[in-house]
Amino acid sequence: MDDAIRKSVNMDMVNFKKRVNDFQKDAKQKRDMDLLGKQAQMAMKQARPAGDDHILRCMKCDDLVCFSSDIRRIQKSHHVVVDVDFKDRAHVKKHHRPMEYDDMKKMGKLHCGKCDKDWGVVVRYKNVYFPVLKLSEFAVEDANGRRSWYKKWKDVPFEVNELKPEEMQAVVGDGKELVTVNF
Repeated sequence: MDDAIRKSVNMDMVNFKKRVNDFQKDAKQKRDMDLLGKQAQMAMKQARPAGDDHILRCMKCDDLVCFSSDIRRIQKSHHVVVDVDFKDRAHVKKHHRPMEYDDMKKMGKLHCGKCDKDWGVVVRYKNVYFPVLKLSEFAVEDANGRRSWYKKWKDVPFEVNELKPEEMQAVVGDGKELVTVNF
């Protein structure tokens, strides 16, 4: 550090200002490139399609779980299935440690109806039972049949919408269950 200070003190002022200016330009250019990269990433996330173009399949037995259009978010983080036919593809076992969090009560463990693979949990939210999926237990298949695996919901190539009150009303109003809880 002492050597650097001596060199900068002995440097002529014009050359010193030019080097400082070059360092500042390089740093600004790097910040601008980082910002452009983040903006491009945000634009790609916003351009993700919604609909039936992706299928979730059981990681173990390859059975159909649900379509991407059947998945909703509750409280911005819990990904649930709103398809009434889902209960035919899954079964529920009693949870060994039921607990309450975020206005929800964890009631049971969700398993594949065919191979018994753990798919997530069942929660009671506003007196309705919802299956909450654990993404790492599924293969995501696109319209071309290509499969991908994800650990986090924010990385999936489709948009997951928030559960709307009218969708909640439709589930409750029909009197149909999303999952069957027998305990």
